[in-house]
Amino acid sequence: MINVNQVKERMRLWTPERFDDVSVEETSERLIICGSALVDFFSLEITPTDYLDIVESCGVDVDEYLEIINENLYDIV
Repeated sequence: MINVNQVKERMRLWTPERFDDVSVEETSERLIICGSALVDFFSLEITPTDYLDIVESCGVDVDEYLEIINENLYDIV
């Protein structure tokens, strides 16, 4: 059986794509927004598309993010 907490941990975002171009305050705000969106996604409050739209609006390269998620989840799914 899949452990939801493991999946959430492996989908968590740590830094924006262009870290040097973003202030610490903005980086913190974006990580909070993405973290909240991840919680909403797992609570079924938003769709996968909505989640990825939010992540992308925070400056994350969604294609690269999805590749990383795929690699991170490979051994537990």
